[in-house]
Amino acid sequence: MKIIFIPFLFWTSTVLADAGDDTLFLACLNLVGPYNYACDGRDILSDENTASPCDCYSPAFLATYVDCVNNVQKGNQKRALESLIINCADSNTRNDLTSEYLKEIYLNETNNFINFTTYDNQTETFNPLRFSIDDINLYYRSYSSDAYSLYSSQLYGGLMNAYFAGVLAIATISNLLRHCTPGFIHSISQYRTVLWGWVLAGYICMFIIFMFIKYDIFEGDVLYSTKREELLQFVAERSGIIAVTQFPLLFLFAGRNNFLLWVTGLSYDTMNVYHRWIARVIAVASFIHAVCFSLCYQDQGNYPGFFEEDYVRCGVAAIVAVFLLIFFSLRHFRERVYEVFLTLHWAFGIAFTVAIWSHLDEVGYSEWLYAAVGVWAFDRALRLLKIALNGVKAHANAELHPQNLIKMKIRYKNLWRPKAGTYVFVHFLNMWGFWESHPFSVYPSFVEGEQGILVLCMRVRKGKTREIEKYLEKQQYGFKILPVFIDGPYGNSFPIQNSESIVFISGGIGFTAMYSYACNLKNLHQKEQTTFIWVIRNRENIETFKEELAYLTNNGNFNLVLYITNESVSLQNLNIHEIETSGISDKGGEENTGDLTQKRFQINFGRPNIESIMSNAIAEAPGSIGFAVCGPERMNDDVRFYGTKYMGMGKGCVDVYIEAFNW
Repeated sequence: MKIIFIPFLFWTSTVLADAGDDTLFLACLNLVGPYNYACDGRDILSDENTASPCDCYSPAFLATYVDCVNNVQKGNQKRALESLIINCADSNTRNDLTSEYLKEIYLNETNNFINFTTYDNQTETFNPLRFSIDDINLYYRSYSSDAYSLYSSQLYGGLMNAYFAGVLAIATISNLLRHCTPGFIHSISQYRTVLWGWVLAGYICMFIIFMFIKYDIFEGDVLYSTKREELLQFVAERSGIIAVTQFPLLFLFAGRNNFLLWVTGLSYDTMNVYHRWIARVIAVASFIHAVCFSLCYQDQGNYPGFFEEDYVRCGVAAIVAVFLLIFFSLRHFRERVYEVFLTLHWAFGIAFTVAIWSHLDEVGYSEWLYAAVGVWAFDRALRLLKIALNGVKAHANAELHPQNLIKMKIRYKNLWRPKAGTYVFVHFLNMWGFWESHPFSVYPSFVEGEQGILVLCMRVRKGKTREIEKYLEKQQYGFKILPVFIDGPYGNSFPIQNSESIVFISGGIGFTAMYSYACNLKNLHQKEQTTFIWVIRNRENIETFKEELAYLTNNGNFNLVLYITNESVSLQNLNIHEIETSGISDKGGEENTGDLTQKRFQINFGRPNIESIMSNAIAEAPGSIGFAVCGPERMNDDVRFYGTKYMGMGKGCVDVYIEAFNW
């Protein structure tokens, strides 16, 4: 797995096991430390939670401290003594202290203790002080409560990570069974369409529950003046720490070279959905963190001073950056202005990482960010390696087609062959923004003489595709060879071949994704009942994919069904032969791969009735049936909905596979 992922989960339990071990040390140090103990002249003031050099040489202080430690049976007494020894040594004050020496001093001073209530703290005392059990327990509980707040926050954040680790482990086992015993896993896989939504629901519920449970708040806590202040502090700590613990998952699920994609069989789109929802949880937790700390400092009357600290300003900057990241990652921006989304995602991502790095340098927990950055660096290194292996001199033959389509045939080093579901990220090198990469489904060319060539097709929208279109319009015949970098391959194949009957449903440019699966079935020669449905706006689209359609219909067991949605009613008399000669013929106009009228080929005008298609297919299927879809969001949603609706009405399992590509 990404080398860091599983180890950091185990590391969580190791770190948390040590949490709170210094509680007794801090409680006793802060209880007995403020008093004026006599020593041999080393009168040096100490910071809070640090023994002064004078105290390290004062028998009165050392005996008082040991007495406090001995009166707390629940605490880690051995660790408390060791922490004092380390504290004195770290201050370069005294390096000869040992546990045995501390116990010896305590025994020597046993008869010299005085009650701390009788000491006015105005003059040095050569006598050790004895504090009441109630005071000692109050301090110990106060510091234990504070330590538990930090401990439980990391624990709950770690459990949220462990939850996803469990989900991914189950997905890995399912993926393994899918390959080893496809019949078994196929019989239980029909509920896949709703499973991943429940995974997210469980994750969000965990976050909500963890934000409301197990706060040790009590009256009289010596660290806080009111219970409100204590509650605000603990909620702020928990929300902030939980947010930080999710950083590795956030970066992991965003990576293209996520090893989990391969071992679990999950799609990049699914991982991206998880990435976005984890980001939203982090944003909400960070907002709670900021609000609670602001209210806490306001109650203390130190709100203006709160923002004078650099680490606080960095924290605020990180929160602003993460909310801007989420806003500009909404589907509206991803689909309509992809380049703007990509640029802003980079800019705000860097701003967030730099700001939160500075914030955590002051408050701690940087190890979670280090793990996340390690995941990011690993992913980037593999991207560069893939580009190098695919050839830095790769080039694409780009050609304009009707209906705002651009088709590219890419020559690369051919170290790998695309399989069903493969996609790559393409950098166009002769244009502004060459550092941007754009994802496209790819499939191999089956045209004679084009072996070892990748084919992709893009619909012109705004941004880079519009820029390419304008560039090609200036070229003779709308054709140009473009230098490119190829980052890939990526993607997993879903096991549609396990179904006895198969229906492919594609809309527009979604044809490319479904075509790669159909070609795989054609090569396997194992399916007798396969239907390929393609919904297009105009018959001009047929010209773009004439080679692909001819390949499918040539000796293939496919029912090829076309729906043309934008043709006028007067064209409904268009016969198959006209489409054959205008769209499924080679460039020389000769008949291509046989007469389509002899194939199972059907043309319809208007929009398809997805419910009718699916219900009839399920009813007529002799056994299990699989639906694979790639098209507009509404089409994908309809297939998902009706697949679930009619799931129990067939003679076998009903599987739905969706290639959404919601980048």
